[in-house]
Amino acid sequence: MSRPAQGSRIALGAAYGVGARGVQRAFDHGVRFFLWGALPKADFGAGLRTLARQHRAELQIAVQSYARRGFAIRPGVELARWRLKTDYLDWLCLANWDKLPPQEILEAAAQLQERGLVRKILISCHHRPAFRDFLRPPGIAGWMVRYNAAHRGAETEVFPLAQGPARPLVIAYTALRWGTLLDPRYAPPGEPPLSAVEAYRFVLSNPAVDLCLVGPRDEEELTAALTADAQGPLGEAELHRARRVGDAAYAHGRAQPPSRMRDVLAEVPDMARSLWRDGLTEHLFSRFNR
Repeated sequence: MSRPAQGSRIALGAAYGVGARGVQRAFDHGVRFFLWGALPKADFGAGLRTLARQHRAELQIAVQSYARRGFAIRPGVELARWRLKTDYLDWLCLANWDKLPPQEILEAAAQLQERGLVRKILISCHHRPAFRDFLRPPGIAGWMVRYNAAHRGAETEVFPLAQGPARPLVIAYTALRWGTLLDPRYAPPGEPPLSAVEAYRFVLSNPAVDLCLVGPRDEEELTAALTADAQGPLGEAELHRARRVGDAAYAHGRAQPPSRMRDVLAEVPDMARSLWRDGLTEHLFSRFNR
């Protein structure tokens, strides 16, 4: 599958805080992919409805489903269609599967396609070896995979699979690694952390990535994502530094017991705030899949 016809490689998530103004600004920049997550912000929906009234054919709207039974998928799809005032959704994301979903899930998704309620199926996964299985069933047209300067395993385990004329759409998420790539506490000694622009540009530097999913909570964070998109790939020296910072952040998160437990407990307050503020998101789930 070829990359969507759009000017931007940024995909905008609905659960984090940016509202109608940010949606319009992203669209004006060239963003065309919008992810309507599990607990989306109402003002984001208002902006997306406004866009859809005039530009529906240009938009790619995806809805996430965390349902684990086939019959539970359609109510979420119908609710999203009703809230966004659209006859169809471009993508249904089967969210947070670390193995091939059971047949009842795949059949329920296929039925929604047959009825014209959704057009394509997308799957998100943290367990990289599972992506090979996603090549087999017909109908899975897009992959969401965690990829950032700290988590680079997709470069060898996932991206080489996404080749050829029938390749899936590849969406990378958790570009900032829950903010740790921007935190001086996780950086190499004596070296500054990455900026948000650098972290996004690292992801966008990989040609296998079609879209980088971002979840800005305010206009400043949206500016960082749009700036990264405009500036394009990092240079070799910048890529080397990003990997070095990523390795330091990853090593911190992979500390062995008892230090690892101490690190996990230290993250609990931030995880609780994330759940309260943003609800269920791929960024939150990814914390439990180091």
